[in-house]
Amino acid sequence: MLTPGCAEKADPVIALEVRASDPTLKFDAAAADAMARAAIEKLGLAVRPAKPGERRWQAVVEVARRSGKGARPEEGKLPADRIWREVAATLDLRAVDKPADPAGRMAAMRYRGEAFIGENVGVFDDDRALVERAIARSGDDLVALLALEKASDAVIVAAIDDPDLVRASRAIEQARERRLAAAYAPLVAVVADPGPRTHLIAPAIGALVALEDPRATTALIDATKNRPPIVVLPIIFAVAEIGGREAEAWLFTVGSGHPDREVRDAAKQALEELERRRRNKEEPR
Repeated sequence: MLTPGCAEKADPVIALEVRASDPTLKFDAAAADAMARAAIEKLGLAVRPAKPGERRWQAVVEVARRSGKGARPEEGKLPADRIWREVAATLDLRAVDKPADPAGRMAAMRYRGEAFIGENVGVFDDDRALVERAIARSGDDLVALLALEKASDAVIVAAIDDPDLVRASRAIEQARERRLAAAYAPLVAVVADPGPRTHLIAPAIGALVALEDPRATTALIDATKNRPPIVVLPIIFAVAEIGGREAEAWLFTVGSGHPDREVRDAAKQALEELERRRRNKEEPR
């Protein structure tokens, strides 16, 4: 596992590349490289040549434009010289050398941090500030992931409610991977919350499905009340994945009478798949 250390003691990153997948991005390459190096150092690594016997890593930072439009919907119309712009960054860290011990071979050899920054900027502004901030935040995302990988189950459950959305997102991921039964209540709360944490709803739904808790069907169904299709659609397929008579009845009702056609079609499709799985289980082999 990566551990903090000075440059001489830290594992070396022997290759660091910052690249843009979108040629229209305009930023300072040297400044972006410096920001990537700083992000690497936060992980307890150092960008330097390797010494004999050291475990070596390589890192790729990729930046891309997410969007460019007049304004975020909630901000209304912007002046003609302003535009909403988003830049995404991913920090992909891989171990070059495989560990020699069998137990170590089971450890993750690749880590990925992701982030995006969006704000209203001048139409003719370059992307330097957005790119540098996105790179820094991708490093913070990876720091959060590594910290939570080593955390106790109790810390993971508590972090689901963390106001830091990066930490909360990583906690949900860990709750799913560990199948933490104690995470049921905070995961349900995330799905039911119509507030600013909406981008956490989809991973929380996935974590609830992984728990295989029979209570999840009712909780997910309740969470669809007065919610837009973007929330209802993933819940439809999650309920179908869990299965059961309650799920079948609800999917039939939604497929028959929901006011949104896309939602109705999704419910019908999910119900057909659920019934097919049930029949396959009931048929003698």
